[in-house]
Amino acid sequence: RYIGDWSSDVCSSDLELHANKTWDELEARSFPLLDVRKTRRMAFGAQGFATFNSLELNKFQRDNDKNVCEEKYRIVFTTEQRVATRTFHFRTLSLPLVITTGASQGSNAHGSLLWQCYSCDDVMQFPLVTPPKLPWSKVSEMLNQKFKTLGGRDLRDDERLHLASRLSALPKSNINGQTEIQFRKFCLDKMMDVKDSKDAKNKSATFWMWVLSVFNLTKVYLKEYWENGFIDGFSDKEESEKKLKAMKPFKNFTFLLRFSDKVITDGQGQNMCGAISVSFVYQSDNGSGDIKVGNAKPFAAEKLKSKNLAKLVKSVRLKEENTEEVSLKWLMSGERVLDASESFYEPSSYIKTNVVDKDYLEFEERLYFRLSNLSLNDKTPKEEPRNDYPILKRSRPSTSTKPTETSYSTD
Repeated sequence: RYIGDWSSDVCSSDLELHANKTWDELEARSFPLLDVRKTRRMAFGAQGFATFNSLELNKFQRDNDKNVCEEKYRIVFTTEQRVATRTFHFRTLSLPLVITTGASQGSNAHGSLLWQCYSCDDVMQFPLVTPPKLPWSKVSEMLNQKFKTLGGRDLRDDERLHLASRLSALPKSNINGQTEIQFRKFCLDKMMDVKDSKDAKNKSATFWMWVLSVFNLTKVYLKEYWENGFIDGFSDKEESEKKLKAMKPFKNFTFLLRFSDKVITDGQGQNMCGAISVSFVYQSDNGSGDIKVGNAKPFAAEKLKSKNLAKLVKSVRLKEENTEEVSLKWLMSGERVLDASESFYEPSSYIKTNVVDKDYLEFEERLYFRLSNLSLNDKTPKEEPRNDYPILKRSRPSTSTKPTETSYSTD
């Protein structure tokens, strides 16, 4: 049975769950789960189990004063065992759960349960109590442990500070381990709009939906890069610019990879994906010696489905007047600056490469940027590409097995 939150006049802190009176009172505050198919059972002995293949919730009613994510439940499992002339009643509880009625509720329900399990010392506590706020130190560790499931490193202090600032809407200088983080801001209140939504209406996202979308993107498309420390991670444009400009010694055409703060591609529930952005630094060749930072359009899941991250970054080419094209040469992540050609671009066992059909010509796609008056950001422009930003397009390759020329046009 699903068991909801109890009122304070029913439960007290010293309530003994296994007292008969307690379980009797549960009957009036529960919703039955019907076993609509035959349950697989085994005689209780050295090992006993029951497999519920299809359970159906019956006569369920929500609390109209609560959000879906605020209503937590447990399943109560009961059984009887007769030993000689005595009958023993066994009962146990499941971990907390949220009842959802649509895929769009899945992501915030996930965040709500994560908050619930990290907010108490005993996840089996009963009745269920969800604290309205937690110290940032606990929320920070919760997010860190979530990303640790991907393998690789812990979140750096500067990444945690960036997350705390986005979550609390406080300046980074005002945040410490005791800063209070509200549950509503974590997975109930809107933090941002969802870009690239397939729906005509704008959709919104909570803080947890954004974090989960980044997690999904990393898990599906970027796991190897994350494990090998190639992704700088969570930082805003301003912080990335400072890192690149302060690099010692300075290396021209250095780039770092950060998760976009603005782009979430549309998806159902827990399948939402974020995007990864490239920030790069270069020294102007116009005689002034000015150091500038640019930001390429974020790479979303649609791009990563057809090409791996290394190929997408390699397609970004920089070009100044009367000079040869230049690719991004150095990769910065944390305190490390690596030769991208040896560590990042080089095909290896930990970077998945796309298999090219033998009937199609293999080609290299390049995206050019002129460095004069360069101004790129996360926002996708709606207007057509300008003439001073040539983008190479290719005609459809021939299906012939014989080598043919691939034609290009420049817009």
